Amino acid sequence: MSAQDKADAAPLIAEADRLERLADEMAADSTRHCGGTAEKMRGLKQAHLVKMEAQALREKAERLAS
Repeated sequence: MSAQDKADAAPLIAEADRLERLADEMAADSTRHCGGTAEKMRGLKQAHLVKMEAQALREKAERLAS
């Protein structure tokens, strides 16, 4: 792994971390707030999609760095 590869991967990893924190907050907010079950499920689904995006970015960074 070259220094350039590490430099290219670092912003992707940082963004993946940010998205994972956002997804955790979204899931917590969705379960904490009053509302109907359908509304809570939509919030949890959105949080899951954000987590999946974070995982895809992390995998891309790993491919760049390897």
